[in-house]
Amino acid sequence: LPKENCLFIDGRLTADELQIFCFTGADEYYMHKYETDYLFSDYGVQELPCSFKQTGFLAQMIGSLMVNLLVNFCANQVNPARRMALPFRTSYRTDIMYLDLMR
Repeated sequence: LPKENCLFIDGRLTADELQIFCFTGADEYYMHKYETDYLFSDYGVQELPCSFKQTGFLAQMIGSLMVNLLVNFCANQVNPARRMALPFRTSYRTDIMYLDLMR
């Protein structure tokens, strides 16, 4: 497959925050940014009590947003003239109900 036909999605979740990273295989700028700024070993993850690792509503929200990214990617493949958004980073914080998109 050509690189532009490949999609990378990484979803991260805690009980009160979600992050999704998304880029195509041809987007070397965001691939490098992801690897240098956001990729870390499992040892860098803060240990949380089991009951604080995720909540049902946030798990459903991250799943929905990840499917939305996949649908937008597929729509762009079918109709490149109508570009659907594929933000590099999507994050949401429940304490302030803030959705942030980094394009």
